[in-house]
Amino acid sequence: DFGIYSLFYMIKYCPDVLTSKLTSFKPTKEEYYRCQRIALCNYDNCDIKEAAWAQLVTNRLSFSGIPYANCMSNPEARWNANTLKKRIEKIHEVSGNLFLSNINALEYIEEMYWRSNATLFIDPPYYNKGKKLYASYYEEKDHQNLAFLLDELHKGVPGADMIITYDYQKEIQEIYTYPATNIIGRNYCIAN
Repeated sequence: DFGIYSLFYMIKYCPDVLTSKLTSFKPTKEEYYRCQRIALCNYDNCDIKEAAWAQLVTNRLSFSGIPYANCMSNPEARWNANTLKKRIEKIHEVSGNLFLSNINALEYIEEMYWRSNATLFIDPPYYNKGKKLYASYYEEKDHQNLAFLLDELHKGVPGADMIITYDYQKEIQEIYTYPATNIIGRNYCIAN
């Protein structure tokens, strides 16, 4: 997702660009819908600064931070410029320890798996609802390709530790055959 990548890129390398905009920004539904259109069009014709800002606004002003969700009835409810500025500054302080990439997840996982000091936290898009929630989502074949790669890595030469989280679906249990799984029950939904 270019928007998420752009936001963290700006936090890592140019946090002042974001924090200076925070102080003068007044959250409105109109600005939310403008940024939402950018996100839903996959940030076409955006530079990295505009994509980062659209991602931040869409995340903070929508229900659950999801670009397909509606704007909150009170756009200011999740927008606190001082808190956001502090969060950006804290992430920037540790950004020397962060590596950013905007490559295909499977390529990235395969590359990082071989690092002896890595723990991979893999959180794929929801299986059934992903297409309705995210601009970057997985089709069934993508979930199968991820499962195949992770199974092959897990069965092969030891490498990084891996933690994979998914929404509970029987199809997921069927495609992940090798590693141990723990089902943690929790019901959460932003829509019916």
